[in-house]
Amino acid sequence: MPEPATQKALVENYIFSSKSALNEGDVCYEITSDWIQQWKRFVGIGKTRYQPKIKPGGITTPREHAHHNVQVADFIHEDGWKYLTAWYGLEEGHRAVNHVVYKYGSKMEIEKNLNLFKCSISRSEDGESHMLRFSKMEKIGHVEWKIRETFNIQDGVESRLWARDSSGWKGLFKRAELIGKTMELDSDFTKADLELEMMEDGGIWQRRPAMSTPSQDPPVGNLLSKSIFEELIVANNEAALHQQINNLGREFMEQLHTCIKDYISNMSTQPQQVQTVENSQSTTSRSIQEEMDKLTKEKQAIEKEREGIQKERQEWEERRTHLDEEIKQMDELNKMNETRIKLDVGGQQFTTSLATLVKDPTSRLATMFSGRHPLQKDSAGCYFLDRDGTHFRVILNYLRDGKIMDGTLPDDKNSLMELEREADYFRIKGLSQYVRSALKKLK
Repeated sequence: MPEPATQKALVENYIFSSKSALNEGDVCYEITSDWIQQWKRFVGIGKTRYQPKIKPGGITTPREHAHHNVQVADFIHEDGWKYLTAWYGLEEGHRAVNHVVYKYGSKMEIEKNLNLFKCSISRSEDGESHMLRFSKMEKIGHVEWKIRETFNIQDGVESRLWARDSSGWKGLFKRAELIGKTMELDSDFTKADLELEMMEDGGIWQRRPAMSTPSQDPPVGNLLSKSIFEELIVANNEAALHQQINNLGREFMEQLHTCIKDYISNMSTQPQQVQTVENSQSTTSRSIQEEMDKLTKEKQAIEKEREGIQKERQEWEERRTHLDEEIKQMDELNKMNETRIKLDVGGQQFTTSLATLVKDPTSRLATMFSGRHPLQKDSAGCYFLDRDGTHFRVILNYLRDGKIMDGTLPDDKNSLMELEREADYFRIKGLSQYVRSALKKLK
């Protein structure tokens, strides 16, 4: 570890104050004020004449949910943070707390709070939405990736992102741009609406938000699974370790050059110092090797810890996905119980749920029972459909299960043709294709 005077020279200018010049995009870290004040006394910053100069221990950072035990924090630039963590490390139980510098209007400030966004699927019939927080310096590619993850969008489905501000809806199609800059956010407390649009079959964009300008422009760039803060955690751990190794190697070379120079200058007059130089060099080499071995073990420990964190995160994600699926199933069951519907199809009565009738969003049944069209019940409380009810049971079972169970289709050509006609009328594409395949097999 460098001497206190060297530490002061290297780090003092990286501690932010009211006079610090901030640059947008700079990353800073929070350290408790008590730790910073102890370090300042140790290296001799400020009035320290009558105060004890005690070397501080591991770095302490503000803990989340501190409640009444308010912990005042100071901010330090990431370059200064790298020095301090390389020298002192983090106190057990504490973690890195980082922020970015953002331009609020015409003023540069440290972003203290992440903005809240209401996220939903464009033209979704269930109206589901989630409140998510993002930094204004976050790339649009990660925001879109996070929304897709939240709504369990499959990898093969193309999407693009829309945002609404005071002027209306705008497309956030350039994934490499920053969301705060694109939306011109100038406050930590500005809330905004985001909607994710999915591409239709045939490569057409036609589910854009209502009142938005039509556009067929595709998104540009890649989706990003890591946020800016997740990238910084791994990069800073590796950078700090490499910095320690570089400093150690530089110190070794300086000591080696000094030993060689002294050896050459004194070799002619003091031969006895040859052995001393060799011994000193050997001792230094062993010391350096021990430090290098120690740092290698620390690097391996960090790698192992990172793997453990990634594994734990994956397990939590799997648990959350499982829980979301259970909640979704419960919601569907509740909807089915609350929205039981009776149908009279050509004189045959059927009982089903609203969720089953709107299961295929492109079907005629989904259009009829979407709520956009007035429907009348008869005296028995049924909705009358002027169609042949012979095969309607098969149609309902397909909508419930999403597939045809073996042995449930008629095995004669005329009945299959009648079922095909009904499936085409109700615009249920999947069932139509299945029946046509069955007809081809009969030929």
